[in-house]
Amino acid sequence: MLAELVISMSEQAHRAIGASAALGVLRAAIGRDITGADRRTLLLRAMGIAVLSSDLTTFEALASRWSASGGEGGERRGLSLAARLHESDRVAFLALLAQAERARFRSADALFVLAAAREREGRRDAAEALFAEAASLAGASGDPVGVLRAERELLRLGRSAARDREAVAVFESAPPREALRLAATALTARGLYARVRVLDRLHQLAIDPVLGPTAVRAAIGHADAHGARLSELERDRVLGIAARGRVDPSLLAQLRGGVPVPEPFRARARAALSGNLLGPTPNEAAARRDWLGLVAIAALARGEPAAALTPLAVLSREKASAIAWTAALVALGQGPARAAALTCVAAWVDDAVPPPRGYLGLVSALDRAGARGLAERALEHAAASSEPGARARLGSRLEERAREAYARGALEEARALAVKAIALQ
Repeated sequence: MLAELVISMSEQAHRAIGASAALGVLRAAIGRDITGADRRTLLLRAMGIAVLSSDLTTFEALASRWSASGGEGGERRGLSLAARLHESDRVAFLALLAQAERARFRSADALFVLAAAREREGRRDAAEALFAEAASLAGASGDPVGVLRAERELLRLGRSAARDREAVAVFESAPPREALRLAATALTARGLYARVRVLDRLHQLAIDPVLGPTAVRAAIGHADAHGARLSELERDRVLGIAARGRVDPSLLAQLRGGVPVPEPFRARARAALSGNLLGPTPNEAAARRDWLGLVAIAALARGEPAAALTPLAVLSREKASAIAWTAALVALGQGPARAAALTCVAAWVDDAVPPPRGYLGLVSALDRAGARGLAERALEHAAASSEPGARARLGSRLEERAREAYARGALEEARALAVKAIALQ
């Protein structure tokens, strides 16, 4: 309660006078007999204001106090602030907080943060040493997920194929939900048979009614990322996973590779681009969707968003496809067509076919369109698919919602959101 009162006073001072006054209130309170979690709360608030004010000197002094503020390793608020600094590219602030967090509680997570800071500073050797230390610490504490996370970073920095095998072994032994979160990382293994082992487990998970769609997305995402470089062995595994997931037959045809584009389809594309909306609409459902998507994209490209409304309305009642997704993404950026595009996204966001460039690109487009609820659903799918940075971004969004709920007095909602946010760090 005391910490809440001090923060309230600091916010009033911030509004009335400015950041320096708010920092003065917080620093005065920190200097008194406030200890434990309350002290850490005030320190974090003060560090946040120092960042917003670009006051590195004050931040350094506060980070020094944070390093001696105690607490358990499970308290991840310092790591959450570090994640936001990492995403906003505040390297100097990140390095100071990372050092302080490591001194406060030497955990694998703290070492990850410091390693990320060193890499941002261009000190790759130091980052590699810290990731290796994190792997050792995670292994000693019985944290296989932490080990795999460290291995992923070491692999990215150019470690040996033996590390690939170890990373895949951890993936294979992880519980199903955790394995799905780690699948994208394990599929970066450079050895063909290591990747095939990962796909074999995804094949097992694809029949699960709850986890199956995520397993299918991971496999199809792997195929999409490799394109023509995908080996026949991997393609065979991905086809098996996709078949279990009952995906769109047209997608299966694409996965089988080398599907030529028929001349009539090229003719329909040319007709759409020339404005012929009454062109040769085919009877086949998949080809019809692509035709409608092309009509919408062509209308938007010509600067005629009103002409895209009808094809988008029809598409919203169809299954998703790569071309349909592209039409909706383009329409999100054009005011007159935005409502129709949002209707499409609402219908497809939980579908088995992801947007062509992943969910994070969709999240950004939805944020720009002001569709906060849909953006959060897309962000949840991005996190479930292990898209880089998605978990941290979702955690930050949930933290923001928790603060909003707390401000309006919805304490239970705020607590539930905060718990979810912490779990994502």
